Amino acid sequence: MIGGTAAAAAPEHPAIRACAAALRAKSVGVYARAFEAAGAWADAEARAQMALAALESMGLRARLGEDEARLADFGRACARRLAGDLEG
Repeated sequence: MIGGTAAAAAPEHPAIRACAAALRAKSVGVYARAFEAAGAWADAEARAQMALAALESMGLRARLGEDEARLADFGRACARRLAGDLEG
């Protein structure tokens, strides 16, 4: 994912930092609107931040060579929790 690469370069490159921050903010907005449209409770913004964090984590873990099946399991677990299933 672009986030990991941009984060590594951002401290020394203000333009990259600004672009990455704008892209991340836009992504959070898209996810927040999707959670709101799906009837998520008042915490659509927090869920959007968590969804993006999960995707960023998966991108980093994939780049580090984590097994695809483990990544898929992690993604499914995150999706269930974000949908409100705190037990499964």
